[in-house]
Amino acid sequence: MNLKKLSLLNLSRKINPYIQTHTSKIVMKLKDGILLMLASLVLGWLTSMVLFAKPQTPQRIVPTIITDTVNDVKGKKALFIGDSHTANYGYGWQTQLSQSTGLVQKNISVVGKTTSWMLTQAQLQVNPNYDYCFIYGGANDMYSSNISASSAFNNIQSIVNLCNLKGVKPIVLTGFDYSVCTRTENKLYPVKGAELQRMLLGQIRNARVVDTRVVYRADCGDVLCHMNYSGHRKTAQAVILACKFKTY
Repeated sequence: MNLKKLSLLNLSRKINPYIQTHTSKIVMKLKDGILLMLASLVLGWLTSMVLFAKPQTPQRIVPTIITDTVNDVKGKKALFIGDSHTANYGYGWQTQLSQSTGLVQKNISVVGKTTSWMLTQAQLQVNPNYDYCFIYGGANDMYSSNISASSAFNNIQSIVNLCNLKGVKPIVLTGFDYSVCTRTENKLYPVKGAELQRMLLGQIRNARVVDTRVVYRADCGDVLCHMNYSGHRKTAQAVILACKFKTY
């Protein structure tokens, strides 16, 4: 290699690091410039979106209100089957219930009758023309030493089954609390009465059972608690509340 070529090679080696360093700086500045430009574009776009966007109308949040269904039974036909506790035609609970709700009643209850008689009457009287059948009996069964609570229960369940077969809605009443309301020498009467009520509340199938043990001694007209006006009123109100009947 001659002296001239050696001199050029040395010169090239001295210049290359400078060029490389300078080029790197230029590239870095270009990158910074591009990034800055992109950032400015994005910021400008976001600013325009904020400034020129249409204001959103806030949506009104409507709370969900859950209400119980009120059953309007005005003009509906109801059959009442029972004993003396449903046979008061002047101010009986069935009369007050019908007057308050607009039910059209047919009451076939008879003083002194048992649930076996009630079942026989149901077989004769229950038909699809009725919308409801109210069943309130068993007191005379429980007073008798020959009729068990289970026997009375089975009769009432049979009436319920018949109602469902005919497309009639059965509603069973428990009656008053025997131990609170009665004052009789028949010691088994309140015991058997309580047993029947436990069965009605816990074992009746496919019927609404209304607990009407809302009557107190002051609401009774005699030792067997044939109810006075207030007792019948409380019984009617208990049925209305449990069945959610609309009143007028």
